[in-house]
Amino acid sequence: MSIWLRTLGWLVTVAALAIYAVMMTVTLPHLTALAGGLPMFDMRPGGYDFETAKEILTGLGIEGRNYYIGVQHILDALFPPLIALAVAYWLWRAAPRWRRAGLPMSTMALGLLMGFAFLSSALDLTENLMVENLLHVGPDNVTPSMVNVASQFTLAKSVTATIAYSALLVVGLGPFVARLLGRGRD
Repeated sequence: MSIWLRTLGWLVTVAALAIYAVMMTVTLPHLTALAGGLPMFDMRPGGYDFETAKEILTGLGIEGRNYYIGVQHILDALFPPLIALAVAYWLWRAAPRWRRAGLPMSTMALGLLMGFAFLSSALDLTENLMVENLLHVGPDNVTPSMVNVASQFTLAKSVTATIAYSALLVVGLGPFVARLLGRGRD
């Protein structure tokens, strides 16, 4: 593997993790504080109902809604593609270790697992657009249909991200576990 590809993989990973750290320690806590302690749309993996969405929008006020659109969503436009690339890169890097450990890992299975990372990214970006729509119309003009669509994208993003991150964990640790159990050749 070329040093450039390895360096790029690390840079993408570090960038994704840095953006995530800023969102988790700065922007999302700020928005949560503005909304009186209510977790934001992105932080509700099971989705949200109409009343909850209205409560968040009301709590955020104009200042919070503008901050969400102007700061949080800029970071959250960068994070999904970066984390998808990082997950795909590390899955790709871990796959040969599976084969060396005598564990099954077909190219098709690897592609499918990588696909979940990219699907999660696409769903996250679409969720952002749906939430931005809620933020623009505000609590007085939001409709149950708008909230339902946004919530479904939040739920779908959460499910696919969980699959992608779990796959990375399993693929990354699989050969190590196989060795511990005395089943691997590595």
